[in-house]
Amino acid sequence: MKKIAIFLLILMSVYPVFAQNRVAYADKQNVAREFSTVFAKAEAAARERQNAPAVSARSVKPAGSLSKQARNKKQVFSKVPESAVLQSIDNVTQEIAFQNAQQQKKQLASRASLTKNWQVSLIMMDFMPSTALLRLQNKVEDGSLARASLLVWEDVEETKGGASLWEQLELAEDAKLKGTLYVIYPSAEGAITEEVHFETEPRLAALFNLLFKNLALHSQDYYTALIVCAHGDGGSMGDRQKKFAFDVKEITDALQESQIHIDVLDLVSCEMGTLRTMYLLSQSHNVDYAIISSGKAANGVLKRVSRLARFLNTTPKRAVIDSVRSNPSLPPLGRVNELGYDVQQLRRPLRQWAQDYAALIKHGPEGIQRELLDIRNSQEKHLFDNFVKQQMNYVRAHLDIHDPVNKAFMHSSARLLKALRESKLAAWRVKDFEYADGLAYQTGDILYMWSQYDVFWQ
Repeated sequence: MKKIAIFLLILMSVYPVFAQNRVAYADKQNVAREFSTVFAKAEAAARERQNAPAVSARSVKPAGSLSKQARNKKQVFSKVPESAVLQSIDNVTQEIAFQNAQQQKKQLASRASLTKNWQVSLIMMDFMPSTALLRLQNKVEDGSLARASLLVWEDVEETKGGASLWEQLELAEDAKLKGTLYVIYPSAEGAITEEVHFETEPRLAALFNLLFKNLALHSQDYYTALIVCAHGDGGSMGDRQKKFAFDVKEITDALQESQIHIDVLDLVSCEMGTLRTMYLLSQSHNVDYAIISSGKAANGVLKRVSRLARFLNTTPKRAVIDSVRSNPSLPPLGRVNELGYDVQQLRRPLRQWAQDYAALIKHGPEGIQRELLDIRNSQEKHLFDNFVKQQMNYVRAHLDIHDPVNKAFMHSSARLLKALRESKLAAWRVKDFEYADGLAYQTGDILYMWSQYDVFWQ
């Protein structure tokens, strides 16, 4: 009986998801309306659940009621002694109570510091892995995830031909971006998955805004995670065939425009753990924590696309740490890594350093840019921490460190190095390489940052 009870408890805890799929189709004329419709359905379902009457505790029989009823009923049909039957029932009841207590204890421990539920949105290129969809459906079904949305760009259908530039531009207007929006939300009937298959012009900003404005409605009520999965090169992210891409700045601009608060930004993409990415994140207060890769991103069999969803039973900071540290040990092949950063802690020191660095160049001797930056190997990546130290060494060796401008740069550099160490919450790598444990930079990252302060290469 005890083994049967335990088996039944395990079976009940791993129930399958019976997601109800509802499908709609949209083109560029009605894509905004169809997106808004499924978001509105999720809102209505949430309100309905909030207004549903709670189950009265008096209507639930206590765990010991089965044992009490058994004692009041005479076992005249059984050859087993009544005492043995009662003892068996008591054992099963106690085992169920023990298992329930253990489960509740684990849930309370994991949610001890959790004050809000989560909402998750994924943006994906090329394909939609079934593992990510099923994991999110399960999380919505069991109540650990309030809602989820997935925006999948599958293909760009281009019209062939066009000789002149004007003809090519006209054909570009006829290009169609094909994809699917999935919205998963709970209801009294279980998890419901709405699908909108769309074909529209490849204007990514419009789709970003539709998605982010919906997230913004509850970004103060829920912890919010945004997962972006694409192929990256350090500055832009795109599809496998390189038919279309977007700059990471388009993401940060859309986040700022929608006034959304993102607790965790997970860039499931190669080489996006760069100075440029972190500098852009530092320019606003929209993102608190980030998961990035300065080398190759761990994906594929590691299921990074949906791995963060496994840790949404805790706070954002803890979820980032646990997600990065959950990577398995692998053979030392390839420059594969993953980093978790507290963007809030790094934001002010990085912005101040960039400002003081630009002032240093403007204040310094003519041609100082060439002394500070070697552009001969502009494609090579290096550890950003080392770059900051190199710039400090140059000031010590060639400039007056008592000069107020130079002195301010030295102080902000020291604060930045400290912030780079302390804001790094977790790091994982397959093998050692120069920038495995931190942000990477290329020459272009430095030139971009300089340009924001009207400092240009001379």
